[in-house]
Amino acid sequence: MPRAALAVALLAFASGARAEDRPGDWTIVGAPDVPAGLRPSLWLPMGPWPDGRQHLGDVLGTHAAAYPVDAPRAVVVLEGIVKRPEDVPAFDLARATLTPAGGEPTAPLEGDAWRGQPAGADVSPPLGEGVLAIFRLPFPPLDPACGDVTFSVPVEGRAPLVVRFRRWRDLVAEAERDLAAWKRHIAASAMHSAIAPYLDHDAFRRLEAQGDPLLPALLLRELRAGEAGDAAAVPRFLVLHVLARTPWGRAQGVPDHGDARAAARVLARWRELGHPSLPGLQPR
Repeated sequence: MPRAALAVALLAFASGARAEDRPGDWTIVGAPDVPAGLRPSLWLPMGPWPDGRQHLGDVLGTHAAAYPVDAPRAVVVLEGIVKRPEDVPAFDLARATLTPAGGEPTAPLEGDAWRGQPAGADVSPPLGEGVLAIFRLPFPPLDPACGDVTFSVPVEGRAPLVVRFRRWRDLVAEAERDLAAWKRHIAASAMHSAIAPYLDHDAFRRLEAQGDPLLPALLLRELRAGEAGDAAAVPRFLVLHVLARTPWGRAQGVPDHGDARAAARVLARWRELGHPSLPGLQPR
C-alpha cells in the first residue's frame, strides 16, 4: 500500500481507538544507549481496521503503518541501517523482557510479531549504505491502563539495552503537579529581586529535568496564559529566562528577558511551528 494511503487508513482506524493507544501518545523516557543507532518503537493494539481486523500501530508515532494480528499483543521493534554487517548487535532475544511498572517481567511470545511477519532478527543483504537490521519481539498484551513499561534485552559484549516507554498523558500529569508546586514557591518568593531564589525548589528541578519537549510546552502555555491576563500563570520574566536555556528556546532565539512584544513574538513562533505539541499542551 502506498505510504500516503496507508497513513490515511491508519488515521481512519486510529480515530476509533482508545485515547491512550493513538500514534504519538507515548514517548521514550531518557536517552537509551541503543547499539548501532537502532531506533526503538512500541506497537500496541489500535482497534479494528475498516475491514474489521485488529491491527497494531506504533504508539510513538514514528511509523505511518499498521499491521494485522490474530490476537492482541505488544511488539517492541529495534531497527535501522547498520553501516557494517559485523556491527549488527548480537541481542539475546530469548532473554528479552517487557515489564509494566509495578508488575512482573514478561517473556517474548513465540510465532509471528504480526500476521505474516516472523518474530526475531531480520537483516537484509548489504545495501549501498550498509544493512537494514530489524528486530521484532512480540510480548503479551499490556493492561489498557498501563502507561509505563520497560523493555530490556541482553547484548553480547556490552551492558543490556534498556528502553523505558511512557504515555505522554501520565508524564504531563506529573509535570502539572510539579508546576503547581513551583507556582506556590514563586508566590512565596515574590519579594526577591534576583531570579535564582525563584528557581531554588525541588519541583522546578524536576520540571527542568523533563527537558524538551515537555518543559518548553508547559512554559509556552504559561506564557500564553500570563499574556492573556492570568495572574496565576508563571510570570513572563521567569518563563523567558527558563525557556531561553532549553534546546527549543535556543533554536528559536528566545530572549532570556523581554516585554510584552517579545512574549508575543515567542508565542507567534510557537503557533507558526506547531510544536512542541503534547496532550493538553498545543499551540493555538
